[in-house]
Amino acid sequence: MNTTPTVIGIYGDANAIANDPGFLDLAQAEIGLNRIIFGGPFKLSPETLARNPAHKGQSHGHGLGLTDDDTPLRRAIDEAHRRGIQVWHIISTYWAGAEDAPERMARDLRGRRMDEYPRLPYADEQWSYTFCPSNEQTNAWFEAAQVELATRYEFDGCALTHHRFCHAAFYPELLACGCPSCAEAAGQLGYDFARMKTAALRTADVLQHASAAKLRRAASLGLGLWDFLQWLGEDGGGLVDWFNFRADCMTRNLRRFRGAVRAARPDFAFGSDTHFPSLALLVGHRYRDFAAVCDHILPLLPHVAIHCLDVLAAFATALTHWADGLSEAEALQLVYQLFGYENLGLPPDIAGLHLGNASHGEPQVAALSDLVASELVKARLLAGDGVPSYPVIKGAVWDPHTVRRLIDAAREAGHTGVVFQGTAALFENPRS
Repeated sequence: MNTTPTVIGIYGDANAIANDPGFLDLAQAEIGLNRIIFGGPFKLSPETLARNPAHKGQSHGHGLGLTDDDTPLRRAIDEAHRRGIQVWHIISTYWAGAEDAPERMARDLRGRRMDEYPRLPYADEQWSYTFCPSNEQTNAWFEAAQVELATRYEFDGCALTHHRFCHAAFYPELLACGCPSCAEAAGQLGYDFARMKTAALRTADVLQHASAAKLRRAASLGLGLWDFLQWLGEDGGGLVDWFNFRADCMTRNLRRFRGAVRAARPDFAFGSDTHFPSLALLVGHRYRDFAAVCDHILPLLPHVAIHCLDVLAAFATALTHWADGLSEAEALQLVYQLFGYENLGLPPDIAGLHLGNASHGEPQVAALSDLVASELVKARLLAGDGVPSYPVIKGAVWDPHTVRRLIDAAREAGHTGVVFQGTAALFENPRS
């Protein structure tokens, strides 16, 4: 078991900390804060900015805010270090921002760009598009930006985010990326691209024409997701290869970025968040791979509505549209079963998931605590004991009892710390 000292972290606002550094004293006293994660805004050199595919200078997707004046960020880093708090940066990579560089956007196996699809129900991440993970210009930009952040600022490490494909509620992206660059990458990684393409497209076609009786049969057999997909398709090996190839692309790039950063800063703690374990392979994450590459991982579990419940609702809705006569209740129960959620007490209808406003809806889902607790256990098991693991949970919005239970669940599962999004459920801030 890893013996790394317990980490208590938060995502912070550098401008707010620069203006009110006393918040750090309060957080240290109340929760033992020893890590803080800042998302900029960063000032980068003209040479690095010239690689930016967004060509906008001031922003890049969600995750790399840029500025001409980084004084507040530097002041916030100094204030944290003065108190013995380590500081990590956070930027996003592949998901988010490709709408500003459509020529580098992921395409599906039919050659269709991701922004060519109509809006789909519950696909909350669809509005921002994924970069192709095999485009060398894009990868060179991410590498250059990360190396410069590690050398320009006194960061102790990083917690990358969005190093993945879009969440699976936007299910057309499960067939991406199939562009020529990815076909070439498949060959380099030892895959038969033509076989994978045929297997994935045929499975998608069979699924969209499956009868209600066939889907009910799947439910009666108790099939999990991968058994179900291989049962539908003619070439299960080609289909499994497709999802492993997508994950290999993400892992290869993660290894590249860490290597470049550590070459420039050998002491830099390189890490990334990881997706909901039960859904991770659908976005290109294999936990054991991330654990092998990173110095630490952050299982990202606060976005239950967007990253998990939306996916369940989207899949169930699609099944009812494709299979005439399949009820919403039948479709939803099958989807729960496919992801191993059938015994968690999730609601029998989509309305019971309270989607549309996570801050309002998530606390109303009775199974919320049990769902996240089960994913905490799975995250530790899948990653293994060789890497420090700091699951991210909400420190606001969810009620204090739920937050305390999940802190205990993380510790019992063997995680080596916790990172919070928000602190309102943890302690009162008289300055706010």
